[in-house]
Amino acid sequence: TVISEKARREIGDRLEGLGRKVQTGELEWEAAVKEHSQDPTTRGRGGRVGILDRRMTNKYEEGFLRALFADLGFRQPEGVLLRGPLLTSRWAYLVRIEAVVVGGIVDLERVRPAVERSLREHTLQQQLAELASGTDRRILLPLPR
Repeated sequence: TVISEKARREIGDRLEGLGRKVQTGELEWEAAVKEHSQDPTTRGRGGRVGILDRRMTNKYEEGFLRALFADLGFRQPEGVLLRGPLLTSRWAYLVRIEAVVVGGIVDLERVRPAVERSLREHTLQQQLAELASGTDRRILLPLPR
């Protein structure tokens, strides 16, 4: 449903407050989930969703995934991270990241064909640009009869 900007801000402020309480230890994560989560499946599992992958755009909104994994790169953060509030077009999230699994070489092997294709195309474009810069271009029109 469409909600006003004011309502979005209120939701964001409420989640931000919950996040602060969880970070300071004033509120336990499980209690926050039980009391505030509106997703029955997640609430029933104590807030656990399982493993999330950056490419799960069929299940989660791309903006959510981008914000969730922002600035993580290939480093493993120390301890538990709290992300949020993350407001998307359908949901508002407060996310607790317990671990980041970095695939490293396995991930590189998966993208090898795309990288090789991209490099070939880039090289071909450079060669084409060099050839084009050394040629004289004219527009030729057919001779009138």
